[in-house]
Amino acid sequence: RRSIDADVGMSTMATVGEHLVVGYLDGNIEVRSADSDSDSAPLLLNDVPSSAVTSVIEGPGETVVAGYGNGLVGLWSLETGMLLRSVGLHGPVLHLLVDGSHLIAATELGSAVALDISVFQGDYCSLLAEIWREVPLTWSEGRIEVGAPPNDHECSVNQ
Repeated sequence: RRSIDADVGMSTMATVGEHLVVGYLDGNIEVRSADSDSDSAPLLLNDVPSSAVTSVIEGPGETVVAGYGNGLVGLWSLETGMLLRSVGLHGPVLHLLVDGSHLIAATELGSAVALDISVFQGDYCSLLAEIWREVPLTWSEGRIEVGAPPNDHECSVNQ
């Protein structure tokens, strides 16, 4: 156990991997190091609504999922603070769950959604290989051409 300094208006918090995530009534979310000896400044998540944070859970990979009083459900990068995916529901978000490759969210008014978040569970090269399989296009000499991925790319499937 340890104590932390938090601003007035803290509405929720959760441990997410190596981070402590703190949500506030004004919509802001701070990501802090869970290391009690760390004095580093917290990361503030971008593109948050001005509505109370009602729930925070760990997302896939290096992400965090948050639900808001205005019905927004968002998935943010813990590395950059950037919003990666969001959806709006009717009513304050009460329940969040990551179940396999789906993010399930429900509100106190009965609105619910199951989002496919499988794209956030793999690494960069596996995602790029899947895109190259589905969209076999490359950019060459200022034009789009049908063709195989570049052989010199670090994720090339031909290596």
